[in-house]
Amino acid sequence: MALTINLFVHGVPMGQKIWGCTGDDLKYIETFYGPSYKTAEQMIVEAKSLGGSTNCYYTYIKSQNVLASDGRAGAYIALTLKINMYYTDVVNMYNVLKAAFDKMLVGSVVKTQGDNTKFCIQDFKQVDSQLKEIEQAVVDYLMKFSDNNDLCSLSGIAANGNMAAECINILESDVNKCLQLMKRSGKLAVSNLFPTSQVKTVLAQKETEIQNLKTQCQTQIDTVNQQKQVEVQGLKQQLNQADANTKRQLDALNKKYAEELERLRHRSPVPPVGEIRTDGPYNYYSSKRKSGLSYRLIATFVNTILLLIIILMLLFMRPGKNKSQSDEIPWAETVETDNAVRSNSIVKTEVAASKQIQSNPANSTNNDTTKIKK
Repeated sequence: MALTINLFVHGVPMGQKIWGCTGDDLKYIETFYGPSYKTAEQMIVEAKSLGGSTNCYYTYIKSQNVLASDGRAGAYIALTLKINMYYTDVVNMYNVLKAAFDKMLVGSVVKTQGDNTKFCIQDFKQVDSQLKEIEQAVVDYLMKFSDNNDLCSLSGIAANGNMAAECINILESDVNKCLQLMKRSGKLAVSNLFPTSQVKTVLAQKETEIQNLKTQCQTQIDTVNQQKQVEVQGLKQQLNQADANTKRQLDALNKKYAEELERLRHRSPVPPVGEIRTDGPYNYYSSKRKSGLSYRLIATFVNTILLLIIILMLLFMRPGKNKSQSDEIPWAETVETDNAVRSNSIVKTEVAASKQIQSNPANSTNNDTTKIKK
């Protein structure tokens, strides 16, 4: 079988641009725009059956810190070799494409700005002749320095595999290992930035330790959470019990208040003064009336004594016993007559006062006092 080699150059100088590619190959190359890649640079080897033919594609790609011609980030630059056979010396192919990029693309297509790689052009058509020279140089090198041992048929290679490409450090990319991977999955990726097997083992151990620590921490967290949940439930129960006790006490107070209020509502009202009973032990108006009766009895008794005194005085002052005095004093009879009239008047007055006291006991004391003064 005659060996055919084609070079495709693609990237994002101003939107995705592709050089040297047509037909079904174009659809495959377009898939490189968009995905994220694990390292800044790598070579992806993939067997594809497109348009009725099977080929192996070797793509050297720089995908990190690449800027478009206008300075926008997120661009990429790649060289893809399409070979109708499987080139077994993957390490040599990696070195060839890397040298072509570093020696021939840098300066004409892209330039280095610190840690970044920036496009110098907006379209690969601007450097069409330079790209053709790069393609010819790569083909000449492979034809010159390759033999039949470096090439094998694609009949035993899995094409269009759906498995993810296994990443291999370039130092461990020996021929047999890569061939077995291509037969199994039809895809692999190599780079000097990928970790070696030893580093992968250490990383796997550390990952296992990290997972164990995470599991232990999660277990401890779960245990503490359970304990705290139990404590929280206990506090909630105590709070609910306290609320229930408070509610019971409040209900009891409300009940007691309602009973007291009902008792006060049904209590007998104070009757009018005219209806006050005099036999109640705690009746204010009854005691007042009894006091008024006592004052009236005292006044009556005093008036009776005074009346008796006046009557005795009148008896002792009769005219027969004082005849000598009347003879001796010409105006004595007149005086006695006046005294008799005055005594009758006083008696009438006392009788009237007694009747008034009986009818109005409240003023009896004042009336008696007035009579005494007279």
